[in-house]
Amino acid sequence: MRFLVSLFFIFMFTSCSHSPKTAYQNILHDYYKEPWSNSGERKSLWIVRTHIKTKANIDLIINKMKEYGFNEAIVQVRGLADVLYQSKIEGQADEIEEGLDPLAYFIDKAKENDISVQAWLNVNMLAKPSFLREYSGWDKHLSLKKPGWVLKDQNSISMLEYRQEELETDWMDGAYANPGNAEWRKYFLSLVTEVQRNYDIEGIHLDFIRYPYAKDGGKLFGLDSTHLNQLQKVFPLDKEDYLDNPHYLKALDVQKLVFMNLFVEQIYKHVKKNNPKHILSAAVWAHRKKALENVYQDWPLWLKKGYLDLAYMMIYVKDKEVHDLRMEEFYDERYLGKIVVGLGIYREPAFDVVQRQIYSSRALSTAGFCFFSAESFFDPNKEKGINKNKLIPLIRGE
Repeated sequence: MRFLVSLFFIFMFTSCSHSPKTAYQNILHDYYKEPWSNSGERKSLWIVRTHIKTKANIDLIINKMKEYGFNEAIVQVRGLADVLYQSKIEGQADEIEEGLDPLAYFIDKAKENDISVQAWLNVNMLAKPSFLREYSGWDKHLSLKKPGWVLKDQNSISMLEYRQEELETDWMDGAYANPGNAEWRKYFLSLVTEVQRNYDIEGIHLDFIRYPYAKDGGKLFGLDSTHLNQLQKVFPLDKEDYLDNPHYLKALDVQKLVFMNLFVEQIYKHVKKNNPKHILSAAVWAHRKKALENVYQDWPLWLKKGYLDLAYMMIYVKDKEVHDLRMEEFYDERYLGKIVVGLGIYREPAFDVVQRQIYSSRALSTAGFCFFSAESFFDPNKEKGINKNKLIPLIRGE
């Protein structure tokens, strides 16, 4: 018996030790033996809207980007249907320095330092109760002018009626626009046109280009008339029939994917029509199951179909193995060169985790890497936690 047990463990050890490495593991292994850098690598920084409301802060961010070796700024200029540029469509964000056009000033300073700029627009997330209570233009806010554009749950309750605590508990962020609503999609395209035509940018960067994520699974969105009309072409059932049978609800999942795919395709075609040289990129979830089944964000399809030029994967981890798992999950030679690896520097991961993320980006010849967010670099207290002396040569590829 002992002999058989020993043979079993020998067999298991031998099998495990000789299991073939994946393509990702082989490429990463070769990189560690002989590292290289990608020519034209994007060394990017996500810059949140609250940090570009004064000239002094913009100057500070630009100086920090130059110091660290960043060459691309993803500048958030649309938050919760309030903007940080000169707009004839949406209201200005509060507390902007008098006379300042944040996007225009940022672009001017970036050009002086050979930094390209993408205009970052939040898409479907429109409002938060806490924001509307404080926003000076709340009475003219899009969500109140067009409440019919806002998603409703399975009980026909608008997300605008949710309490802030409900949203935060379920990780839903805020009230979302309905991606199936054609009027809403047309409205968003008008914002894209306004930015493209009035500012010298490299392209448009999308965030919240997805459905809301209800963490506990208790909320169901997309059984409104817009979604039902499409579903009933395939399954002519009532709303109650769908709710009674979870198998039919799978058709709703497909419909939500269809609406999101359509929206991104429309934005892409619109961007290229306005300016063929402009790129379209998006911040995307780096978890395949959650991206597809929880927020209906099939970004690999967007890349493969040519609806998106670049996908910035939000791999905000503090563990090398988890990072590798995410990279393995989306490893596909058809679109590797269109991926930008997103790092959650705000979480203060150990330096070897940051190093692995950048090394894997370079090993796979992705388009580059991007840090979230700029505050970790320009805030003196936060900068202490990122190992500046090692990080600068790593970013620069020295």
